[in-house]
Amino acid sequence: MYEKIFVAVDNSIYSNYSIDIALSIASKFGSEITACHVYAARLHGMRFSDMETCLPKRYDEEKLDTQRQIHSSLIEKGLKLISESYLDVVGKKCAALNIPFQPRLIEGKNHVELIKDIQANSYNLIIMGATGLGWSEMNSGETLPGILGSVCDRIVRNIREDILVVRDDIPIGRNLIVCMDGSNHSFSSLDIAIEFAMAFDARIEAISVYDPYFHTVAFKGLTKVLSDDAKKFFRFKEQECLHDEIINTGLKKVYKGYLDHALEIARAKSFEIETTLLSGKVTTEILKHIHVKKPSLLIAGRF
Repeated sequence: MYEKIFVAVDNSIYSNYSIDIALSIASKFGSEITACHVYAARLHGMRFSDMETCLPKRYDEEKLDTQRQIHSSLIEKGLKLISESYLDVVGKKCAALNIPFQPRLIEGKNHVELIKDIQANSYNLIIMGATGLGWSEMNSGETLPGILGSVCDRIVRNIREDILVVRDDIPIGRNLIVCMDGSNHSFSSLDIAIEFAMAFDARIEAISVYDPYFHTVAFKGLTKVLSDDAKKFFRFKEQECLHDEIINTGLKKVYKGYLDHALEIARAKSFEIETTLLSGKVTTEILKHIHVKKPSLLIAGRF
């Protein structure tokens, strides 16, 4: 399913989790792994130049020139050596599992170069940690729901390829949750979930969330702005009863229909899934549900 997997590497705890996930997926699907690290030698050089104006007077031009050369050598060669060591770790793990491996070492601004490389190549799946070194150092490797590091956030927003955001060291398996809303993207997500479940011997729970409250609140809000004559004209009381009936029963039937269709798709592939229908604000209900069920993987369409 995924022939070429791209994993972003920065030696953070989440990067290491991402590597392990990439290895497990590649082992199941016979994929090639490309590990990429971006280092910013020129950025460090610019920072060094910016600080020169703040140095004491004893640092004359001759001393500064010497320091510039030392700093340039250490940064350019040192960062490159460190970065290569990050990729060597992945290469050795791939070799031990006979997984084809391609290292990618790029100098520049991290999110800019990562996006350029992803867009220029035919990777099928992008894997990266929810946060990187900055968050790991400040928070001892602990993520919070909804927190994405700046690099991950920019990658998610600027690529179209499938992306797996890694938040913990839980291996893929056990139960998977896939979100269904009737869109083509959600049914594509179901296809991917079935492939993962078959490969990792996992269960699938398809969930769908409908929101009756927005429509009800919006409709009832009209009572505050419509005049008595307008209410009579629209036969407002009758419309209100009809509206509640349509929303309360109609939306529920529509979203249950999406889950029933998901069942049919799975059975056509000789796979049984569970289904759960929820009501409320979509994002809130999904987060509450996965907090209880604790799936190893949440799969949702980009749109």
